[in-house]
Amino acid sequence: MIFLTPFLMTNLRCHALWAVLQYQAMGDWQMYLNVLTGLAIAAWFSACDAPHHVITPSIPTLTPAPTLTPTPPSALPLDHIWVGFEGLNGSVLDVSPDGQVSKLALPLNEEQQASEIIASSDGSTLVYLVWNAEEQQHGIAAWNLIEPNAHLVTQPLSGYRIISLYLTEDAASLLYVEVQTDIPVTEADWRLVSISPQGGQPTLLIGSDAAPHLLPPTPLGIAYDGKLLFNAAAKPEVENVEQGIYSFVPDNGHLDLISPPGDQHIVDGEISADGTRLVYMTSGGPSMDEPAASSSIVGARLLDLQSGQAITLAAPGGEDITSLCWYPDGIHLLLDVTPPGTEAHRGQFWARADTSQTLPWRQTSVDRARAALFSYVPYQHGVIYTLLPSAADTEWHLYLLPDIAANDPPQIVSLGIIEDNTKVPLIIRAP
Repeated sequence: MIFLTPFLMTNLRCHALWAVLQYQAMGDWQMYLNVLTGLAIAAWFSACDAPHHVITPSIPTLTPAPTLTPTPPSALPLDHIWVGFEGLNGSVLDVSPDGQVSKLALPLNEEQQASEIIASSDGSTLVYLVWNAEEQQHGIAAWNLIEPNAHLVTQPLSGYRIISLYLTEDAASLLYVEVQTDIPVTEADWRLVSISPQGGQPTLLIGSDAAPHLLPPTPLGIAYDGKLLFNAAAKPEVENVEQGIYSFVPDNGHLDLISPPGDQHIVDGEISADGTRLVYMTSGGPSMDEPAASSSIVGARLLDLQSGQAITLAAPGGEDITSLCWYPDGIHLLLDVTPPGTEAHRGQFWARADTSQTLPWRQTSVDRARAALFSYVPYQHGVIYTLLPSAADTEWHLYLLPDIAANDPPQIVSLGIIEDNTKVPLIIRAP
């Protein structure tokens, strides 16, 4: 077999074509047909010998899926109720939706204890004061609940002790107040300080130097416009105002009394989730710590921080609103209501007030047992609360009332017998 290269095949075709034309001109038709047949055969060999262009489809390179790192479970599940203790202790109680109670030890060093336990609104972090074995204050700790250990956020200045904590709604800032020790409170220096729960350098927001007429305050949070809000009593020599709600601008040092001057006795205070409104309790008459005091609760104030308007929330039947707090939606209020004056022993009822409209309130029936109310927090459309036991050696119970309007009996969960009456249970967080 003769193999023809592409070069030879090309020359062969050219010569054969010339020969065809010559024989056609000479009239030699037999040779004409022979050369034409050879040319066709050569063309066939050329086609067979030509390289074939095969299209190979490209296969895309697959990017491997990222390996997902599972999120560690929280030490305290978000759908559980968290219960701490008043006073020094080293653990919290975890109450499941079906009423199972377990004890969780706080991450503390040996012989350390905790107090003033608070939880972030999203349930990611616990913040608390840490005390050494000698009951000396060690500092503030924060525990991210998906991590095994807590970390020390800050320590009090030498010669000071921390007396109150407040975690902002977004958990970005921790506010605390420290005051000089071993000095009468009317003379002691105090400081209201801000720090990140992650730690870092603390920032002094306001101190007794900037407000020498005030006693150590209780921080209430940050308003919608960035102003710091706190509740503070005035020193005895100050006239006109005994206690009030103040706003403070750290940038320029501007301090204002924002509660009505006529509200001489103000209890607590809580800012709404959006920072636009504030509620607090006020009373008339002499101070409650004076001999033969006959203070009467006149109701709750709802203060609009944008307009400055204060509205009184009065109970429909003339009852006393003993305390109140916001539901997480920032619209509804949970009210603890009792009969007025000496009739308070007759019982208590819960009310859920919509601040966007007037009465009627949604409320429960009166329960005499709730005259022993100790602590409570909002829960769904209702409340979770504890009552003081009738005797020191009896069980503590948690009462779950998911909907005030339903007026159903509460679910009761036993927290067991707590022999040390300095470590009574306090509800930290409810789902």
